[in-house]
Amino acid sequence: MGQAYICRRGGAKKQLRTEIILWDQDWVSPVDYVSVRLFGGGAASNTDAGGGGGHMAYDGNLYVGKGTVVPCTIGQGGRAGALAGGTTSFGTFLSASGGSGKSGGTGAGGGLGTDTGDGRYVSNGGNGSYGGGG
Repeated sequence: MGQAYICRRGGAKKQLRTEIILWDQDWVSPVDYVSVRLFGGGAASNTDAGGGGGHMAYDGNLYVGKGTVVPCTIGQGGRAGALAGGTTSFGTFLSASGGSGKSGGTGAGGGLGTDTGDGRYVSNGGNGSYGGGG
C-alpha cells in the first residue's frame, strides 16, 4: 500500500492511499469515497489465435461508506482451449468483464471505451492476434 499527501490552498492536507488487491478477499473501506480501477481476466486461445484482453472499469468518486466490507473478486485468466477470462468485481459497485477467447482468428475484446457520464469509465480490452508462422 502506497501513501501520499496533497495540500490544498487554504488548509487541510488530504491523504491518498493506494491498495492493490491481487486475490479474492473482503476489503474494509477506510473512508466514505474511493477511487476504483478494475481489470477483467485476459482470455486464452488455441495455438493459432490470441485471446482478447480483459475489460477495464473505473470510478473516480465511488461512495462506499466508511467501514463497509466489500467482497472483491479477481477474474482469472482464461485457460488453454479458447476459454474466456473471468469477471473482476468490487462488490456490487463495479465490475469488469473478462476477454473472450476464440478458436482460430482473433479473440474479441477490443473496442472503444465508454464514459458513462457519472464519473465511471468502461473500456474493452484489446483483441488477440493470429499466432506467428513457423
